[in-house]
Amino acid sequence: GWFWNDATAAQSGLIVPVSIAAGDKRRENGGLYGGSISYAFSERTQFGAALSENLTPSSAGTLSKTDSVGAILSHEFSERLTGRLGAGYARTTFPTALTSRSNSNLLQGQVGVSYLLAERWKLEAGYQYSRAQYSQNSTEPKSNLIFVSIAYNWPGASFTGWVGRPA
Repeated sequence: GWFWNDATAAQSGLIVPVSIAAGDKRRENGGLYGGSISYAFSERTQFGAALSENLTPSSAGTLSKTDSVGAILSHEFSERLTGRLGAGYARTTFPTALTSRSNSNLLQGQVGVSYLLAERWKLEAGYQYSRAQYSQNSTEPKSNLIFVSIAYNWPGASFTGWVGRPA
């Protein structure tokens, strides 16, 4: 795809990480991309990867561009137990910044399991590590997340099948 951005700031301010003044004009254009691939190594082992570039506009006239890549490997150990391993990277830039090109990087990794407790009940558990880097700040925030959840798959019609459908 392709994008064009033509924005004029209505008032002055500091929209982190960009300082803008009333009347500032910003123009930017360029290509966008996205795609994914999946591959089944066997009936029980699958691999998936995705690559994309996305834009996020703001009402202040700034525009952020995020390039991301991610991959996940899952394996069904039994009819009830499935494991997964994944990683992702995202780089966000602010191409419409007048004074400096600011960016941030986010790195994530995860490992998890799903266990089918009964026909409609599933137990999930996992760990996720995240680390961010910012060009305007020397700190590198990190997080460690451990989660456990129980899900119930309601029988019958799908929720999305009747939401938003005209009466």
